[in-house]
Amino acid sequence: MLKRLLSLLLLPLSALVVSAEIVHLNDGSTLHGNIRGMDDQTIVLESPLTAQELKVERTDISIIEFEGNPRSLVRRLGMGLIYRPSTGEEHLSLKNWLDDTNALELVIRYVSKSTSSNSRFNLEGRLSHVYLTKNRFDLFVGGGLGLASSGSERGTILKAFSGAEFFMVSLPDFSFGAELGFISRSTVDEEQSLYNAFTARYYF
Repeated sequence: MLKRLLSLLLLPLSALVVSAEIVHLNDGSTLHGNIRGMDDQTIVLESPLTAQELKVERTDISIIEFEGNPRSLVRRLGMGLIYRPSTGEEHLSLKNWLDDTNALELVIRYVSKSTSSNSRFNLEGRLSHVYLTKNRFDLFVGGGLGLASSGSERGTILKAFSGAEFFMVSLPDFSFGAELGFISRSTVDEEQSLYNAFTARYYF
């Protein structure tokens, strides 16, 4: 009862400070507007689609997304995979956010020894900067330096990249991403070319 009372008191206040809300309904449709009031059964939404306020049953609502609330990943750790479809490479990613726009990332790749080649190990440090946040998208640029080894051979990795990371509404701690960049690898797997990659991460 106390939680319900607090939510009824706080939610109208939050509606005053945010610019707009997105109400996701159970049938998959969405409503955009400002929440002007709510109780246990309904919410009242001021929508640009109509001059009258809309009353929506709370049982029909899946989730309410507050557009004006900034998403923050500061000091959160993301674990996931980076996949390059052109070469089939899979990398383990550990991404830590320093502030709202800058993140450090450790990228590790290990391929065990087979009958035709030596074991391979890549270790790369990357810095990325978010230059634009749009709804659930982050657009970023960055660069990376690393080391690569194959048997007794050692080499270096140099990268410059840009891309986008998308955060889901229903799973806000989970993200998908894509990036396009330039890679230069010396000695081990010599390569100088453009590359593309896809990412998936979970933030703790």
